[in-house]
Amino acid sequence: MTAPISIRFDASGVPVNSKQFTIVSYEWNFGDDTKGTNQIVIHEYKDKGKNGRFNVQLTVTKVDKKTNEETQDVYTRIVTIGDEALKASFEATPQSGEIPL
Repeated sequence: MTAPISIRFDASGVPVNSKQFTIVSYEWNFGDDTKGTNQIVIHEYKDKGKNGRFNVQLTVTKVDKKTNEETQDVYTRIVTIGDEALKASFEATPQSGEIPL
């Protein structure tokens, strides 16, 4: 991946027991001094930063349905952004002649 790039982050698959807990908030920290608060967010990395690595952290706040106790689960992922765009190179031999080559 190369910057700028938009990445979709999706917390809908976090392992929270919905029979026991109610999720009350999502807080994303994208590792570049920006944050988001929805279950699904799209974040744009404008450049690759200092070393091309961003530690993305998701904090899910949930409430126990029986005790009303609030707890948090924290999940992390590393996003790496490089200097080169994706590219492909093709070569054919022979390069000319009658069809099919």
